[in-house]
Amino acid sequence: MSVSAAVSKSWITLCAHRVAQAALVGLALSAAGCEAEKGGGDSGADGADGGAADGNADGADGADGADGADGADGADGADGGATDADGDGATADVDCDDDDPDTYPGAPELCDSVDNDCDDEIDEEAPDAPTWYADGDDDGFGDPEASVVSCAPPPDTVPEAGDCDDGDATVAPGAEERCDTIDSDCDGSLDDPDAVDATSYFADDDDDGYGDPDEGLTACSAPVGYVADDQDCDDGDEYTSPDGLEVCDGRDNDCDGLVDQDDGSLDPSTLSEFYADVDGDTYGDPASVVEACAAPAGAVSAAGDCDDTDLAVNPAALDLPQDGNDQDCDGVDAPYTVLDLVEGDLVLTEFMQNPALVLDSVGEWFEVYNNSGGVVNLDGLYVYDLGSESFTVSGALLVEPGDSIVFAFNGDVAVNGGVPTDYDFPTMTLGNSDDELGLAESRAKTVIFDEVLWDNGVTMPDGNGQSASLDPAALDATLNDDGANWCLTQTITYGLGD
Repeated sequence: MSVSAAVSKSWITLCAHRVAQAALVGLALSAAGCEAEKGGGDSGADGADGGAADGNADGADGADGADGADGADGADGADGGATDADGDGATADVDCDDDDPDTYPGAPELCDSVDNDCDDEIDEEAPDAPTWYADGDDDGFGDPEASVVSCAPPPDTVPEAGDCDDGDATVAPGAEERCDTIDSDCDGSLDDPDAVDATSYFADDDDDGYGDPDEGLTACSAPVGYVADDQDCDDGDEYTSPDGLEVCDGRDNDCDGLVDQDDGSLDPSTLSEFYADVDGDTYGDPASVVEACAAPAGAVSAAGDCDDTDLAVNPAALDLPQDGNDQDCDGVDAPYTVLDLVEGDLVLTEFMQNPALVLDSVGEWFEVYNNSGGVVNLDGLYVYDLGSESFTVSGALLVEPGDSIVFAFNGDVAVNGGVPTDYDFPTMTLGNSDDELGLAESRAKTVIFDEVLWDNGVTMPDGNGQSASLDPAALDATLNDDGANWCLTQTITYGLGD
């Protein structure tokens, strides 16, 4: 291959390399540029050719002419002036900072106050630029709806959004929430329970206007069932509150810490009377009374003890009949009952079995004398005759010792002949000619107090319109069996004459 051909091939290769390099840095190397550089090389070659044509030693100069090909190297020296010192692929003629590998045409622009892409603009449209938010109220938080992306903050902007009212400097994230129907802290809710001016409220379960101090919360307005006052000491009782009336019940009704009589505001009408019980029989002396909410020591609620020194004397005691003592404190000594009596304690002393001026059904009567020596209650006394007729006294019927009781078929003095009576017996009649009257403790007749028999005048006086009366000197259940101790009463006007 000739020298000329070799040089030509060498420049073709060099040019292709330079074009490729230029493409990498975005430059254009013209074909004419390559041809120009190629021409310089040809001149040297021609010199070599000239020397050879001469066929003399000067042909060596032709070789020197070949050195003219070094002219091409000289051209390379011209190219060597466009270097890439920072190795970023852009030569110094296009790289605006050939000492910084991050700065070259087409490099990504960064927020670093450097023209990274060599377009004569600094920090424009940098992908790492932050977002700035308009802060119109200068509270340090911006309007999330008014933003700009920029490396440097525009005037009146801040890097943090979240301001829900950029016209009010008191409204921003972290601001104090207040009870003003404004979302001051931008948390999405109004008048939060943690508002700095929130009020404490307390559950009022009994609806008495006062709340339970142990069941409270804070809020800007009272929730349903809550009140601002926490002075209720029993929120389960509507009658217990600072407005309550202190009464005797062992509780602090008005929530002042004092109970019953320890509280000077106690309603005195709720006090009870208690009585000293010296003998311990659970009944107190009515003359020794004290008012209190609860029974003091040695006092009871029941009065009525008529002898507080005797355990056996009180309203519940058994009153021994006719012993001269009032054990049951009813004001009287208990009378005998018919069960306490023995034979002869009751004596039949007079009877009218055959009235003349009024009908038997209204005019019959008899008299019973108390020979027991004490007061007798005839309740339960059984009265009978020879036949099947009888009656039992029902109800209290007291007869004093040495006194008499009149029993009558009819107690109306207007129709019975004018006889004052004490007890009526409309279920029993007295036989006119012969009959019997008997007195016993019961129908069983275990104790017969007295019996009197009349026999149509055979042994006993038999009056017609006159009563038979026992001699006062013979007031005895045995002596009255003797008809000689009986006599007919003189004619005395009783109503219609009997």
